[in-house]
Amino acid sequence: MSERADAIVVGGGILGASTALHLKLQGVERVVLLERDGLAQGTTAAGGGLVGMASPLLGWGPEEDAIERYGFGFYAELADRGHEFGWRQTGMLLAATADAPPEVLPQALLDAERVPEARRVDAAEAQELAGIFDVDAMAGGIYVASGGRLRAQEAALALARRFTELGGVVDERRPVTGLLRDGDSVVGVETPRGRVHAESVVLAAGPWTNELLAHVGFRAPMVVLIATRVLTEPLGVPPTLPALMLFEFDYLWAREEGGGLLFGSNYECTPRYAFVDEPTPPRFSELPINGVLQTQVVGKAAARAIPALGRYETATVAHGGPAYTADTRGMVGAIPGVEGLFMVGGCNECGVTHGPGFGRLVAELVTTGRGGVADAAPFDPGRFGDRYPDGASIASARSVAEDHAVSG
Repeated sequence: MSERADAIVVGGGILGASTALHLKLQGVERVVLLERDGLAQGTTAAGGGLVGMASPLLGWGPEEDAIERYGFGFYAELADRGHEFGWRQTGMLLAATADAPPEVLPQALLDAERVPEARRVDAAEAQELAGIFDVDAMAGGIYVASGGRLRAQEAALALARRFTELGGVVDERRPVTGLLRDGDSVVGVETPRGRVHAESVVLAAGPWTNELLAHVGFRAPMVVLIATRVLTEPLGVPPTLPALMLFEFDYLWAREEGGGLLFGSNYECTPRYAFVDEPTPPRFSELPINGVLQTQVVGKAAARAIPALGRYETATVAHGGPAYTADTRGMVGAIPGVEGLFMVGGCNECGVTHGPGFGRLVAELVTTGRGGVADAAPFDPGRFGDRYPDGASIASARSVAEDHAVSG
């Protein structure tokens, strides 16, 4: 059995759903979204749901500025259309305790030209904004009024609903097992239920994208690192809580969810690097708990600033496998030497913030060959050549790039 489409998107997470929707918004008539499992059940399901100005923090340029600001407006418009996914424009607060060194607060956020909505706040105003600090432990922070928070899985489902409202087709439980080729062109995909032919194929399969790219002999230089989130029981956390970051506690982040705290942090123990140079498992449901325990240790240390982190009794946990790149910038664009094949990935744990903009950018490249929302050149999947032959080299370069951006 064979089917036809104008464009196929492989992967039903937030990047795939956004790409499919933006292809429809760009006027592509027959768009099919293929998902191996159910929509938004992979890394998106474990997303923290923070939406903010990450670009100045990570040393990115005007391209990411444009991508991020597009996302703020896009999510607000989607919510205004009646789609419920927990969107609240609460802003972002980077806070610091009285014991933190001054350099813990990234001064790049105070660039009035790039982030005019950012301002310093003292301890009292930080507590007024957040409502969960021990004000005597705090020094203050930087508050950025734009951005906010959402429920990542529900956001992806809302994008998919909007896509189907516009006539798009979602086909779940239909894994892609291969790519159809005609010479140097990809002309469709193989699935257990038959072939689907199309002029363009966009791979948005997150940590599994390279498995599909292997069919055309290309390896996107990105590596899968495990990220973990913890959700407490209701603790009376106000829903107006800004998206919080406390860099002094291993880059701890937190937000409100159902009256509780959803939080996570960096960690270097197992299973963080479990799949750097190993095949990525189909799901992340069975992983060692070391990372969970370390995240909880970080949370306990931060309890002197946020007392609720020291008094929760129950918690649920989710793991995701964000894909990271050597320069911490996304992978969005055409696959070198292969006509009709594109990818969107390398989210660097900013997939929720960048999802709408990356989806629009790749849709523009498919339909017009150039970016409109932002210049596409910095995201070119072929930009590294053969400089990073394995996952370990990518992980090492990423760590250096991220440390330099945050410290400098």
